[in-house]
Amino acid sequence: MGWMDEPISIDHWPNDPDVEVAIFVDESGRSDLTHIHKCLLNGDFISVGNLFFTMAACCIRKNDLLQVKQALMQLKNKYWKDGLYQHQDGSIKRVLLHSYDIEKPNPPFISSLIDRAAFRESLIDVVRDLPFQTLGICIDKVEHVKQYPKTAFYPYDLCCHVLLERICMNIISKLPAGKKCIIIFESRKNNEDHTLHKSIIELLSNGTEYSRDHEFDCIAGVYFNDKWVKSDCRRSYYCLELADIIAYPIYQFLSTGRSSDIFEAVKPKIFG
Repeated sequence: MGWMDEPISIDHWPNDPDVEVAIFVDESGRSDLTHIHKCLLNGDFISVGNLFFTMAACCIRKNDLLQVKQALMQLKNKYWKDGLYQHQDGSIKRVLLHSYDIEKPNPPFISSLIDRAAFRESLIDVVRDLPFQTLGICIDKVEHVKQYPKTAFYPYDLCCHVLLERICMNIISKLPAGKKCIIIFESRKNNEDHTLHKSIIELLSNGTEYSRDHEFDCIAGVYFNDKWVKSDCRRSYYCLELADIIAYPIYQFLSTGRSSDIFEAVKPKIFG
């Protein structure tokens, strides 16, 4: 079974010498439309936290992967012994750089364990200095449902389709002819991975309103990875963590108009 047949993960760079870029995708916000439909029907108030859904892609060239890994590992090792944390259930796992836990804060990002201010400054420095580029797609769910009251697309799928178009238009098109990319999504619930996988394969096979199918030939694989390596939670897929770190500030800026110190570090790396 290959990546076109079912959602699978990937642990190593593909053997294909034409694969030049890996693109790691994460999201921020709630993708469900049920609450939006209900509130619009009943005239209920919709909080800002329910209005928008954002998907962000972190684009890293093959030759830059090692630098990204080393920088994130050095950051973790600086604030946690060996970059590990013992959870309440006694399990020892690699510290995950997860925006929600950092902002909340939740362990292991609480003040009793680390100097939060110093950690945040270190994180901003790392994001600012790392060699990557990013794309952000944001859906105003209310406007989307108003425009398509009976045929609204599931925001996750819609963001994904627009994201794939932008990847081909803005990233791969700027590489030397014949170069390709792979795309790695954070794995979600099993059924959700299968639903998204099916939608992506249909898109790659049939094209979209704005992109013909051959324009997606540059996509050499689509994969679904957990943030921790399943066989060893003392290892993590560090580039998915970076995608998580950049998704939230992009979501915050697009949904509220408020910038942040970490968004300012990400901003120069945004395509378009």
